[in-house]
Amino acid sequence: MLKVCLVTPLPPFESGISYYSRYLCLELSRLCETVIVSQKGAHLLFRKQYNVWRRGVLAPLNILLFLRKIRADFIHIQFDYAVYGPPMVSLMVPLMVKIFLRKPLIVTVHEVPPIHAPLRIYEADNLSLKLFVRYRFVRYLLIKITVFILNLADKIIVHNDLMAKQLEKYGVKGEKITVIPHGSKEYGNQRYGACRSRKEFRILYIGFLRPSKGIEYLLLSFKRVLELLCGREKAKLVIIGGKPVNQTTPYVEKIRKFVEALKLSKNVELLGFLGEEEFRKNVLEADVIVLPYVDFFIGSSGVFHSVCISGKPIICTRIPRFYAELDGNECIMVKPRCSLELAEAIYNLLVNSNLREKISKLLINKFAETVWYKVAKEHIAHYYRLIRKEVGK
Repeated sequence: MLKVCLVTPLPPFESGISYYSRYLCLELSRLCETVIVSQKGAHLLFRKQYNVWRRGVLAPLNILLFLRKIRADFIHIQFDYAVYGPPMVSLMVPLMVKIFLRKPLIVTVHEVPPIHAPLRIYEADNLSLKLFVRYRFVRYLLIKITVFILNLADKIIVHNDLMAKQLEKYGVKGEKITVIPHGSKEYGNQRYGACRSRKEFRILYIGFLRPSKGIEYLLLSFKRVLELLCGREKAKLVIIGGKPVNQTTPYVEKIRKFVEALKLSKNVELLGFLGEEEFRKNVLEADVIVLPYVDFFIGSSGVFHSVCISGKPIICTRIPRFYAELDGNECIMVKPRCSLELAEAIYNLLVNSNLREKISKLLINKFAETVWYKVAKEHIAHYYRLIRKEVGK
């Protein structure tokens, strides 16, 4: 039977990858034998799960030493630049595994950095990101090192064509790259309005609380929406999320003070991170979901895929992680950092139930084939192709 060893964080590690891996590994474990190598303190979700590393400079060594004890057909690493430590530490994980273990290696790349600054400097909330945003030579060096390490891997998985094209443009060998879409969370047969029981509009934000998510612009636009409603209808903004693992600035408190300064305390609810059932309940009770992110990293949004087939209309910004997978018909796209355009989009959806339902159906139709069990089957197919290739060498 196929045996796969996956190196990845798992909840409660506050990273999009940990939630991605939770759903992917759950489906993979039904299709093949899986061994999960995760961080210390991870929830025990799988029969063969070993929590052996902590985020930091020793993570690559701890992972390597443990993997030497594991027998598997190949190693599959879930990678981005902040998961295992700072960027250079995270890059050491696939490098050391390939050099010292010499086993077939698959790397799923969750984010591709652009050569231009992806953020404004004040939107960078940790030292590594500040250096990356401020200095072009830092971006250039990081990209060159990334390309060298990825070319050592036997297979590279990305979530969309834009990520694949950008990696090829940087110098990653095209024949190594495979596109497998990000998995999407299922909501059964429930559709728009199924759980709504209030006499108020409910606007939902989901994501980490950090400057790159555009929350200040959302709050400004929400204040404008309340003005446009003129008291005819009530509205509430619900914010789900909290501090990411690598944040070093007191941003959450800044958001609380901003809510108070705008006199929105009665209309804004900050819920923090939620469990599965509470998350699902809040999604199904929402009228509109808003993702006002402002970063220009090239990737795929895990938050978007957690709600795209929920039957809820989505407003998002014109940034790579959204326009790589959307053409603008299945959602409303607005300019990043433009609170007036965002307010207009929110208001138009709130007062037009037909438009809300139309967008919801278009989203379901587009992403129905990206549910997690189908994404897991695509992984299995590529695993077997890699095994056949290794046997043929």
